[in-house]
Amino acid sequence: MKKFSVCLVLLFLIAGSLFAAELMAGAGIACITPTADMYPQVYGTGNRQIAFIGTAGDIYVRVIALSDKGEDTTIDDTYLIVSTETCGGPYSPDFVDFLSEKTGVPRDNIFWTATHLHSVPDAWYEDWGDYLDIEIRTDNPAVMLEDLSKRNRSRWCVLVQKQLLEAANEAIAEMRPAEVALGTSTSYINVNRDTVYDSNLVQNPFDPMGPQVSGALEGYNGQGFSDKTLSVVEFRDKNTKEPITFIVHYAMHNTLLYGNDYYNPAYFEAHGIRYADPEEITEGTYVLNDPEATVLGSPAEKNVAYCEPYQKTIKSLDSLTNADNVLGIVAANGAIHPDIGGLVSQYIEANNPDAVALWVSGAAGDQNPVLRNTFNIESPYTGEVLEIPVDGGFIPAAVYYAAIQYQDVKDALAEIGEEEFESETPIGTAYGTDTIQPIDTLYYAYDAATGTYADPEPYPEIPLFLKVLRVGDITFAGSPVELYNAIGVAMRDETDLGGAPAENTLVINHCWTNAAEDPYLIYYPDDAAIERNSNRWVRELKYPTGVINDAMKNLLVETWEAAEPEI
Repeated sequence: MKKFSVCLVLLFLIAGSLFAAELMAGAGIACITPTADMYPQVYGTGNRQIAFIGTAGDIYVRVIALSDKGEDTTIDDTYLIVSTETCGGPYSPDFVDFLSEKTGVPRDNIFWTATHLHSVPDAWYEDWGDYLDIEIRTDNPAVMLEDLSKRNRSRWCVLVQKQLLEAANEAIAEMRPAEVALGTSTSYINVNRDTVYDSNLVQNPFDPMGPQVSGALEGYNGQGFSDKTLSVVEFRDKNTKEPITFIVHYAMHNTLLYGNDYYNPAYFEAHGIRYADPEEITEGTYVLNDPEATVLGSPAEKNVAYCEPYQKTIKSLDSLTNADNVLGIVAANGAIHPDIGGLVSQYIEANNPDAVALWVSGAAGDQNPVLRNTFNIESPYTGEVLEIPVDGGFIPAAVYYAAIQYQDVKDALAEIGEEEFESETPIGTAYGTDTIQPIDTLYYAYDAATGTYADPEPYPEIPLFLKVLRVGDITFAGSPVELYNAIGVAMRDETDLGGAPAENTLVINHCWTNAAEDPYLIYYPDDAAIERNSNRWVRELKYPTGVINDAMKNLLVETWEAAEPEI
């Protein structure tokens, strides 16, 4: 009987080992810098409008391919983590559908996020593919700029399609036995940006038709809530111990170079900038949803302007007004640049030549870099709160802060002990949604075209969305909205996900979540922001204090449970 029991235990152990999760990982990278035939592109409106007319640094799409089926992995068992260095986030599902169709990876197995940098145009408009063959109207400069921007954005999105597929195919082809671990450190390059100025007035959330009241605007709030945790996930080859890929997670808007005026003629000599000769610009052939038929135009060179700078209005500290500019008058002639997050990725890759490094934004709805190219300040001359683009741009500052954070990344990696790497890591994913009740008030829909408010009606329920990817005891929790920092910290520190360390929960903003709705441009504020009447909360949605943290924590637990791996 005793001998039989031993044999039975051994049988179970052998059977268990046959079905244990065996991690496979691969990574791919491809350049998505707009080519020379894709300028100008306009991003933003009013006094935030930027005409991109060249590039000062390359941007990329990076893809990680994972499986828990070992050498028996099929495409149906494959998961993709995608990061694009683009503004906004993956708002349109077109790219996810395209990637799933072309690779065969199930749509639900794709975890997609963007680095949300503002030194790159926004790609993810619903109608992005409609303007490849637009007729360029030349009746006035503003109309021509609008048409050129639409056509060039469409071309660029087709380029992104092509390069996305290249990176994904590379990641899938490079999959090999792997192991994973997570380390943390602290990084002090972010700051709370919800600022209450002495003279600041914003619209009353309870009565948009009524007078303005005291509230918070964007700025520098050194006393506000700001989590400094930097997390780094390392996937490495199980046999050689060489790194395959890294994921750097940090709660900060990747926007130091927002509104950079790099192509200010006054700074051309200092930056070594020249105008492109039209003969240098070779136009490509761009075919929607067909990467093989798409032929890219000539690459953009650094420090080359591909069209004349556009007329612009730069506000100054002693400005008497902060009114919006008219269409066609841009606040800056900007340069494409990967900003802090992209530079951190490039520094890691330069020191690990065979690895790919993704930088992803944590819950950073109220977190800015400590320095930004556009600064919000109360003018010491007029008392008015201004957003002012800095002439020339702060690219050296981005390099400086990225170098600081790269050291923080090395500190996090140094924390990982050899015994912490795991190769038996079951993988699972799920999409979750819920709603919370709005505050008991009325909603006044605003018509921007007429500048008028509609009749009041009750506020709708507030939707919540979450995409969870579990890799062993590491949880990636992706939100499509801009969660404020304290919400993400509560989700990380106040939920029990199978007994895993709290630091293993990474809450990520700007993620595609399968949602049919389009809530992606909305900020979800914490209780402190609601109480001080943050302008982000006023403009977007209304819910009472005391509900958002619990609602998101509950949704995280429920979605995590639904993502239980099959193994």
